[in-house]
Amino acid sequence: MVTSTCFNSAGNTTSLVAYSILLIVIGLLFLCYDPDSTRITKYFISPTEKSTRYKPISRMNTQRQGQQQFCDEECQWLQLQSHRRETLHEACTAYNESSPNNLRQWLMDHLNVLLFLWVSDKHKALYCNVPKVASTNWKKVFYILNKGVVPYNQSFISNVISNLHVHTNTTYADWQLMRMSPKDVIHRLKTYTKFIIVRDPFTRTLSAYREKFENEHNQNRRIWKTWIYKMYLYVTRQNSLFELPYGSQFTWPEFLQFVSNPNAKFTVNGAQHWMPISELCFPCQIKYDIIGKLETLDNDAKFILKKLGVPELESVVSSSSGHATNSSDADTQHTYLDELSVDDVNGFERKYEKDFKLFGYSMFSYVQN
Repeated sequence: MVTSTCFNSAGNTTSLVAYSILLIVIGLLFLCYDPDSTRITKYFISPTEKSTRYKPISRMNTQRQGQQQFCDEECQWLQLQSHRRETLHEACTAYNESSPNNLRQWLMDHLNVLLFLWVSDKHKALYCNVPKVASTNWKKVFYILNKGVVPYNQSFISNVISNLHVHTNTTYADWQLMRMSPKDVIHRLKTYTKFIIVRDPFTRTLSAYREKFENEHNQNRRIWKTWIYKMYLYVTRQNSLFELPYGSQFTWPEFLQFVSNPNAKFTVNGAQHWMPISELCFPCQIKYDIIGKLETLDNDAKFILKKLGVPELESVVSSSSGHATNSSDADTQHTYLDELSVDDVNGFERKYEKDFKLFGYSMFSYVQN
């Protein structure tokens, strides 16, 4: 009887273990089941894109090879977008900034943002136009979106690329949200695809200086120098505005000290070329669906335009079609960086700290290199 009891006890234990293993296997199969493909699927989490943990790969564009899944180019871009939005969200949280509860009142208090939000009702798109971030090319895109007829004729596109002078063409004012009623603005902010193109704060500011004060083809260069230099003297030395010799010199260190001065309160009347993007487009308050970067412009533009249904406009935005100042060139950056003191660099980093953090840039990389 003792032997029989032990045997039955061992048999029961073996059955219980087998039953537990079966339940675990069934549970794992259920968790990994992909209803879209009616097959078992794996989930890929990129080691460099922490935000992809929220996105099952079966919901993205994937290709199967044997038993493995691979994320194609568009899938990788979507993962990168998720990472950029998460970086932005974390920084906004750190600054205690978020979407306003009363959007209408917030817009009334921040009307300037409506000057930079451009709309295409035809394609249900909103774009925050940031100067010195390929904005000329994106102005041409919105000219085509609003003035062209679908399907867009290639000769029309080529003519816009070659001959449209967007800075003297006033028709683009019709596409600003500023012209719309508060109700229409809020509707578009809540329902349209919203995107923004950003740039490293240092290279963007350097580009503004080189284009406004060093570019010999800029007909307003001397006027810019005089006007900004007066403002610089007023802000940095607390002098009254006074007449300076026409075309007075305005050095790069002086310009950086000027834009970095904590007492400087800029308006969008010209200063939008170097104002922090966070003060132009308010990315913590307005939830942009897509965050493009000048450093990855060609790839970002390809998928942005694909989403808008106009992939044929990719050539308009191509980074090679603008009038570059080469301010993103490493040698150029270090040439101008060498002219700055440590105080200049630290002051600039403090002034543009929010932009650095919101969009995942670092001033430290320049100093290190």
